[in-house]
Amino acid sequence: MCKIMKNKLLYIISFFVFVVDLVSKLFIISNFDYNSSVTIINKFFYINFVKNEGGAFSILSGNVIFIIIVTLIVFIFIYNYVRNRDLKLLEKVGYGLIMGGAFGNLFDRVIYGYVIDFFDIYIFGYDFPVFNIADSGIVIGVIILIISEVSGKNEDKSRRKIKNR
Repeated sequence: MCKIMKNKLLYIISFFVFVVDLVSKLFIISNFDYNSSVTIINKFFYINFVKNEGGAFSILSGNVIFIIIVTLIVFIFIYNYVRNRDLKLLEKVGYGLIMGGAFGNLFDRVIYGYVIDFFDIYIFGYDFPVFNIADSGIVIGVIILIISEVSGKNEDKSRRKIKNR
């Protein structure tokens, strides 16, 4: 079986994240005014339609072409890295979330010139940067990859201890 088919779950997750992100953004555009805010849970969770013209946390704001090029390079690098590997389940999930999220935000930048963000969270008085489903996929994917890496190292240590007995 070709290795691309072995990683089918990664591509399914990536596609799923992209579609859910796209549908959620279309919903926001259709039902909310720009810069409007709707309280979901008072003092905690709001829907706030904003346009992010930069990267994460609005860095490099106004440099859309540069961000598109960097995102394409990262996306291609990740795709080439994963396509010929036998990945563990957690790695497939992590990379799938990251690729789907990256593609979702890339799509926005190419189509609109900015990324549509709308989740606005306050925790202990701190207002987190407004984000979207694609951003969530990227962050959760990175966390999963870190967990996979750490658990893999612990698994290797356990195997070595058993082997050395």
